[in-house]
Amino acid sequence: MAKVWSIVVWLYPNDHLTEEDRQQRRVPERPRGWRVGVFNPPAVDRLPYGHYDSLKDAEQALAEIEARLEAGRPLRVTLREHTFLIPAHSVQYVALGEGEAGTES
Repeated sequence: MAKVWSIVVWLYPNDHLTEEDRQQRRVPERPRGWRVGVFNPPAVDRLPYGHYDSLKDAEQALAEIEARLEAGRPLRVTLREHTFLIPAHSVQYVALGEGEAGTES
């Protein structure tokens, strides 16, 4: 199988909310978010940034992320039809991992 590289952005946890608070704020029967649910708490703690066919492309994307964060600029992350601007101060760390195409990792 072909190798792929994935970048995941980990966010700082929302420390002022306990897990119980997060669950109480969740209303499953309500339509999630503005049409599809991206704004319904609890918020996610990580977002997939991208998948790359070569290590060179993944490292280039990682360098671009590093430059944006060092400059205090937000990261733009697109998931399906949703685009998020993640403030630099909300990013805890960014991970680059290797996997195989067609498998969960």
